[in-house]
Amino acid sequence: MTDILTEAEYKQQHYKSLQYEEIAENFNGFNRVGRSRDRFSQDYFWCLKLRPGLELEFLDETYYTSLQLEGIHDEFMTDLGAKFYLSGIDEVLCPGFAGVPEAYQEKVGHNYLLYLPDLREIEMTAAGQHTKVLKIWLDRDVFRSFGAMEPGNLPSELRSLLETDSAPRFHRTVGKITPPMQIVLRQIFNCPYQGLTKRMYLEAKALELLSLQFTQWIESEKQTTSSPALQPHEIERIYYAKELLIRDLSNPPTLLELSRMVGLNDFKLKRGFRQVFDNTVLGCLQEVRMKLAKQLLAEGNLSIAAIAHQVGYASQSHFCQMFKRQFALTPHNYRTSLRS
Repeated sequence: MTDILTEAEYKQQHYKSLQYEEIAENFNGFNRVGRSRDRFSQDYFWCLKLRPGLELEFLDETYYTSLQLEGIHDEFMTDLGAKFYLSGIDEVLCPGFAGVPEAYQEKVGHNYLLYLPDLREIEMTAAGQHTKVLKIWLDRDVFRSFGAMEPGNLPSELRSLLETDSAPRFHRTVGKITPPMQIVLRQIFNCPYQGLTKRMYLEAKALELLSLQFTQWIESEKQTTSSPALQPHEIERIYYAKELLIRDLSNPPTLLELSRMVGLNDFKLKRGFRQVFDNTVLGCLQEVRMKLAKQLLAEGNLSIAAIAHQVGYASQSHFCQMFKRQFALTPHNYRTSLRS
């Protein structure tokens, strides 16, 4: 079992095992650029303070060993944070803090908004993982300068940041990274300018990404509120449908078969899974398969081929592909990381 390291302990072991480190100030238009390698990982980063209270940051990290790192956010951490995961997956434990799930994931292909002052969290990263994430940090007062007069139809969590100094914490999975977001991300990484022009360009792109996130969040809330509420007997059928779906992972029913079995049409069944489980029918099946696969890999009694078959994959290569897509490392690397 991997020990939980405090920030001080991590820094101590980082410098003790450091193989190389290069850090440059004010390099190539960025305030700080660096790369390093130690016993934990190989890292590359850059950060750019676009204006007081607005910062852009990129991390590219490859982990050699599993790591559990304690993070402490003090009460004065008042930035609104945005994250765009381009690779990898991080698991976070955050027990006992209002407004934040006790355990959640941040994973490739998704974007997040968060406001997390005054808490303790544990970030867990598996060996063999390659993480790439772009972050934006926007000070609360700078955020207020945009919306003080016209908050509009912002979600309640964002309106609270505009209206009060004691806004509740939140961590929000906004959704998948959309094609417009992908375009802006590519423009950031391929910025053709230098000097002042580069800084102006990247500031505009950072604000554009935040605007796209806010819009995505607003649209998702509209869809949720516009969907008619399920009746109690329909909710019971949705739970029964999931039970039938995962009863035989090797031969699950099709969507139409499942609809007939529970007495709901396929449209209501799909909408019901979204409302009750915040997932698609196929997504729920995939989630159960992957959780069972992790459990079987940890037990270590079965081969990867046998596990693939047991969780419902006729092809071992397809199973490995889906597992890596979900957890950002192969079944073999995941099993190896548990022994380190």
